[in-house]
Amino acid sequence: MSSAGSRRIRAIAPAPRSPWERVVRAASSRESRLKVLVCTLSALAMWLGTNGWAPPFPFRLGQTPHRDLVARVPFSVLDEQATRNARYEARRQSLCVYDNQPQPLAELQQSLVDQVLALKSAASFDELPAGAWEPYREIVVDAPPTSDPSDQKRAYGAFVEALETDGNLAKLKRAVEVALLDFERNGLLRTLSHTAEEGPLSEIRVVRADAPGTSRRVNTSDVRIDEIADRLLPRLRTALIAEFTEEDAGILARHLYPRIRNALPETLSFDRAATAAARADAERQVEPIARQFDVGMRLERRLTDSTEPDAIRGGEPLDADDLKLLRAEHQAFVAAMGIWERTLYSLADLGMFAAIFLLCGAYLHYREPEIFADVSRLSGLIVMFTVTVLTVYVVSRDDWRAELIPVLLFTMIVSTAYRHELALMLAAAVSLVCAFSIGQGLPELVILVGTSATASFLCGAIRNRTRLVWVGVAAASIATPTALGVHVLAGQPIVLELPDGSLEPNLALLRNAIWFGVSAILGAFVMAALLPFLEKTFGIHTDMRLLELGVPSHPLLQSLILRAPGTYNHSINVANLAEEAAKQIGANSLLCRVGAYFHDIGKMCKPEYFVENQTDGNKHTSLNPQMSTLIILSHVKDGVELAREHRLPQRIVDFIEQHHGTTLVEYFYEQARRQQVEAGNSPDLNQGNFRYPGPRPQSKETAVLMLADACESASRTLVDPTPARIENLVRDISRKKLYDGQFDECSLTLRELRLIEMSLIKTINAMFHARVRYPELTS
Repeated sequence: MSSAGSRRIRAIAPAPRSPWERVVRAASSRESRLKVLVCTLSALAMWLGTNGWAPPFPFRLGQTPHRDLVARVPFSVLDEQATRNARYEARRQSLCVYDNQPQPLAELQQSLVDQVLALKSAASFDELPAGAWEPYREIVVDAPPTSDPSDQKRAYGAFVEALETDGNLAKLKRAVEVALLDFERNGLLRTLSHTAEEGPLSEIRVVRADAPGTSRRVNTSDVRIDEIADRLLPRLRTALIAEFTEEDAGILARHLYPRIRNALPETLSFDRAATAAARADAERQVEPIARQFDVGMRLERRLTDSTEPDAIRGGEPLDADDLKLLRAEHQAFVAAMGIWERTLYSLADLGMFAAIFLLCGAYLHYREPEIFADVSRLSGLIVMFTVTVLTVYVVSRDDWRAELIPVLLFTMIVSTAYRHELALMLAAAVSLVCAFSIGQGLPELVILVGTSATASFLCGAIRNRTRLVWVGVAAASIATPTALGVHVLAGQPIVLELPDGSLEPNLALLRNAIWFGVSAILGAFVMAALLPFLEKTFGIHTDMRLLELGVPSHPLLQSLILRAPGTYNHSINVANLAEEAAKQIGANSLLCRVGAYFHDIGKMCKPEYFVENQTDGNKHTSLNPQMSTLIILSHVKDGVELAREHRLPQRIVDFIEQHHGTTLVEYFYEQARRQQVEAGNSPDLNQGNFRYPGPRPQSKETAVLMLADACESASRTLVDPTPARIENLVRDISRKKLYDGQFDECSLTLRELRLIEMSLIKTINAMFHARVRYPELTS
């Protein structure tokens, strides 16, 4: 659009001589450098977050490969079943721990010495207490014990005689200690307290509570009392021979043996806690068992010693074990890549990002110049794009497979905050990046684009959260059949042939398609929950938020009604005009309506100085034009301050700032010129003192409001508002704004300006429509 001001500027600053010069000049601006920086950081973040230097893992649970799969590089994979078997065996072979407490054995030895001393001290056999000699009676194998008193007297006499010499009692004590030394070290028990499931029955590990850190590996035959009893007699005889004559040693051994054998105590107790710790330690010490695959070797899905290996064949769905093996092979393949291969992958990945940024940037430059010129809004879109790609990369794994939810959220946010066309463009771009970043290619791209396009078309006027749920249901109705159809076209079988020749449906394919539909509905619910947070964080103004702002009970509107009712009525009329005009050019009509409600709130600070609120005469008659102009201009600044105090969104504040642009307050400007002429001075005045501070309208919506506001106010001055006069008034105001350059900074076209004029003419005519004059009633 042209104007006198812009023509003067072009005369001073000549245009670049070539397109290349214009590109260089545009690229050298600070805003352009900031945009390039944001795009570069975004590309690097996506490259790092998606491992852009390596190919993505292309397989998924339930996917049916078209051919048998072989190893591309040598690699090893953990044989989990063999490792489990080895660890189970190590755990099973771990010895059970028994705690040895030898105190009862020491007490036995002391009791034995005391009893022998009592036997030796008796005057004769007959003076012994009843039963005192009974434990010492010799055990004769294969013969009943003798009860002849004379035999027992002789045996008692021989026993005492062997101990007659002084010091023999001490020798006896030493011999018994030597004979029982191994029993004291290894411990004694009658039966094992553990089962074969808990540990070996042939061996145990013995530890002593009084000697922490020491343990002995002992055969159970060396601690079981019934088994060692037969070995006690030769041990005892050998120990006694070292202290006594062979004859005396034989006599003492034959009589001490029955006494000691029958009194052997249990000194071992099963320690379950220590046993469990030992078994766990034995299991930890088993190194993982790996299986080696060579290049070209068929990948085998069963890695156990008990079953025949079965290769991953084409035509069979992949299960969880298959994916573990394939992921290990993929990781080995990536690790084996050289620097040049990684560089090529990186360049390809970054090149895709650059191409998408250039394509989307060109679209924004030509179709959405308001967004492209606003660095903060453009950066917000790029940040959302980047976060969506990174989130998809995380949640697309088989544990979730929820990549549709972030893409759908991104599309719905952009469609709600901006336009359907922009949402569709960016949805296709983000779907392309996501599909190739997670290794799913064309089928995934078709599903993401088809579902997000559905959501974009239906996500226009979201005026309640229920509508969002229905958008999700509609998207699900597209996602499920699309997922099913595109995978069938990509070669995934609907019916699987089993090894026995029978057929069954491919349930994995059906589950995958249904899950895409469920994800679409979940995405709608998440959008409904996150909407307030997104509105505040990204400055998004949905229809729901605008409807909440536009209710008459809003504190600012209530104050306007009470303090400046004429201004409020004017705002309602302007809202009706602007809403209808915005619809004609495809602008946000609801935003225009709500912006119109608030555009003149600054007038409530000095309502009596504005004609629509004056009832007792015009207060400007007592002021000079300069002072009146300052009061008129101040309502913009006052309105902005009130809006920010009440935390109105920036896009509403834009309506307050821009609805007058930099237009001239003509009435007081002309009045000041007349006063200058009457005073004999030059009529030339500085127009800057009589112009609004601006800025000029930066969007189509604020431009529509500027025209609606000016036309509504001017139409009130018409004495006879006929359709012809209204049309001339609207067109004059429109041309004046155009020639004044008020539309130079928004993307309004001449065709759209014509549509706005026609809409305003029609609506104002409706406001001033004629009514039938009813005759007066006569009594």
